[in-house]
Amino acid sequence: MRSAVLLLMLLLLPGCVEKEVAMVGDVEGADASGEGATSGILQQSGDELRIGDILENPEAYEGKEVVLRGTVTPGLAFEFVDEQPYLLSDGTGDIWIVTRGTMPMQGAEVRVRGIVVVPYQIKGRHYEVAVVEIEREGGW
Repeated sequence: MRSAVLLLMLLLLPGCVEKEVAMVGDVEGADASGEGATSGILQQSGDELRIGDILENPEAYEGKEVVLRGTVTPGLAFEFVDEQPYLLSDGTGDIWIVTRGTMPMQGAEVRVRGIVVVPYQIKGRHYEVAVVEIEREGGW
């Protein structure tokens, strides 16, 4: 009976995952803390998008790497989870950024490079559109 229940759980659990995304620790040059990614994209200028552009047509950006700049509002911290969300605002809209690194401070101005995911879920909390952080400048 116990092995039948375990087998059933193994068959059903993979279907519970809504989206699987390579997180910061999986990015070349980044360590598990989310720091150390060295692609240099954040040193370039003129490559930033407006958050409103992504929110107007999220499917066009799904799975694509983007660079955003805005002001931080920390989100609800989740216990026993490596991922933490924070809200990024730029005057054209607000979007959730998911980090494995240190949470930026309230009101900090940051520049973020990440991958757009539509939709995203952490610990049962659903986000229509999110950006999985790869690299960040500022916020300390």
